Amino acid sequence: MATVFALKSIKIAPNPGYSVAIYSANFVLLAVISVLVFKSELNLIKFIGIMSILVGIVLLSV
Repeated sequence: MATVFALKSIKIAPNPGYSVAIYSANFVLLAVISVLVFKSELNLIKFIGIMSILVGIVLLSV
């Protein structure tokens, strides 16, 4: 269901990059919550993935 709304927001947004950035931020939020709540391990690969998503979001917003 979230993918349907994400695709609709990309269609109507003045800059589709914003919708993609918000949709990608969902994965970062989910990873941080899983570490805090479920004590999931945060290894180097996951950390690099989170940082690359955050860098992409910052680049889209500039």
